Amino acid sequence: MSTGPMSYSVLFTYLGMVISTGFGIIYYKQPMSIFQTVGFVLMLLTVFLGTDLKKDSQMSVKWLIYALSSFVLWGLVGVIQLIHQSSYDM
Repeated sequence: MSTGPMSYSVLFTYLGMVISTGFGIIYYKQPMSIFQTVGFVLMLLTVFLGTDLKKDSQMSVKWLIYALSSFVLWGLVGVIQLIHQSSYDM
């Protein structure tokens, strides 16, 4: 797109799940399953294998701000859902 690559924009958005997962593990002492561990490793592998800075020179500071904002906000959505679900447990 005009400010940066769409593929990385979507990737950064959905990597926000790491924030809500980490929040649940740290704050609510939820156990980390093997599936979460494998998923986290695969997400990191995707970022490292998919990054080619020479090819993706169209990444700008403006795009980075948008991508990181999307990452944080999507993660906070998961945190708010987790807090809401936990506050009404019976």
